[in-house]
Amino acid sequence: MGDQTDRLVVTTLAKVAREFSARGTSAEAGVAFERAVHNVLLHADTWRYHSGPDEFDMGGLLHSRTGIHYEFDSVLLSNDTLYIIEAKRHTRITRQHLSEFAAKLLDVVLGSADQLGAFAVKPVFVSGLPHIDANAWHYAISWGVLLVSPSRPTPWELLDLLSGHEAAMHLTAECEALCGQLLRSLTATITLADSDAARFNLAANAIYGTQQVSAVLESWRECQSAVASWTHARRTP
Repeated sequence: MGDQTDRLVVTTLAKVAREFSARGTSAEAGVAFERAVHNVLLHADTWRYHSGPDEFDMGGLLHSRTGIHYEFDSVLLSNDTLYIIEAKRHTRITRQHLSEFAAKLLDVVLGSADQLGAFAVKPVFVSGLPHIDANAWHYAISWGVLLVSPSRPTPWELLDLLSGHEAAMHLTAECEALCGQLLRSLTATITLADSDAARFNLAANAIYGTQQVSAVLESWRECQSAVASWTHARRTP
């Protein structure tokens, strides 16, 4: 169930990002992008809960540890997963954009650990323009934040190309493994250590180091290249 919903969320976001990639960089275009991200996702499935742009604290569902009120562009709750989505249309996405998103997420996860319970919390940062700094990719993968951009197809999109073809099972397995590395739950990284929310456990190995990030990026490039070659070979008489 979760994997199918992941696929729906990611491929829908990728489509919206591509549609907006050719538009201008005005503030109005940025606001339109944020609203489109939420509205398209909202109608893509049936959600137990949702909140969109201009709603603070996820519509009152959760609160932060510091008491600061945060806005996220789209929050969607399925049966077992809370998707938290940030949408930006800046001329260039930097590491700072990702670290600010991660800081908000951590504050909310720490402040609402008792409400979150067994839910997975999966963060997605979607850019409506293609220019992403190398450090932004690195930071996102390190923390398990999926970064969606018009410049790089996600493994979920590659899986759509391979769907139904038994001859591509080895590529399918590689792409599926990559999905699990790119989009990870924050509630698996940080967990309550006691019922009073006074102590938390941090799974340090869930935060990828430089070598792990480099390996994931290389696997992503290889997967993209292999699927492109496979698709080209199928089309060639």
